[in-house]
Amino acid sequence: MWMEITVDGVKTRLAGAEFAAYTQRALAAGQPDPLPDIAAQVAREVRGHVAGGGITLGPGLTIPDELMAAALDMVVWRLTTRLGIPVKEDRKVANDQARTLMGQVGRGEFRVVPPATPGEAQAAAGRISVVGYRPRLTGRLDGL
Repeated sequence: MWMEITVDGVKTRLAGAEFAAYTQRALAAGQPDPLPDIAAQVAREVRGHVAGGGITLGPGLTIPDELMAAALDMVVWRLTTRLGIPVKEDRKVANDQARTLMGQVGRGEFRVVPPATPGEAQAAAGRISVVGYRPRLTGRLDGL
């Protein structure tokens, strides 16, 4: 199943202290909430890896549910580092593992289930392979 990264989904991944710091630094400062933009950026990045692996994309900014946990780890990492929230080592490890998984998806080493309803636009084309090659034959003008 393909789904969008939601703000509520990200908030469930934040620890209590992280959520309090996010609320205090991002929402109380009068600046726009960075979370929706970060979630959209990560969704586009995940979709790029999926398309690079030759899988048809789902509609909108949906991503495969097999990659949702990794995508949420990437969103939490970017959010906490952007806001200057102290980051624990396990968050860094989770982000690194998520990025490794995305690389495997892009290389076709980790396959995901294609969507039931494909999206209208592809982020990337499929791979090109040479079916056959025939050397070029020269014509009558040889030696001129």
